[in-house]
Amino acid sequence: MKNTAIIPAPPGYFIVEPVHEGEKIVDTVLIPIIGWFIDCQITHPITLFQTFEDNNYPILTPGNIVFYDSQDTYNSIEDWMTCQNARAQTPTTLFELNGKNQGAA
Repeated sequence: MKNTAIIPAPPGYFIVEPVHEGEKIVDTVLIPIIGWFIDCQITHPITLFQTFEDNNYPILTPGNIVFYDSQDTYNSIEDWMTCQNARAQTPTTLFELNGKNQGAA
């Protein structure tokens, strides 16, 4: 039997929705979390619009701490934005690192 529960969220928790200009995050919109859906010991936030079932969303806590990806923690929304913008500009593939296609003959 699957253990699930829905509990109300205390005030002050938000999904941080990025506003992009091209690849860069230029602002954020805060979406209030109204509850938590607990599914087999995994907690998913619930907003007025939907339940977020993946872990690819940043959550702002009442202490202005941002949790992201279930691993990363930031001291503010600004810190999170700075890190995400830096990641977007960092080459991640061999093609991007060398600036050319290595597989071309």
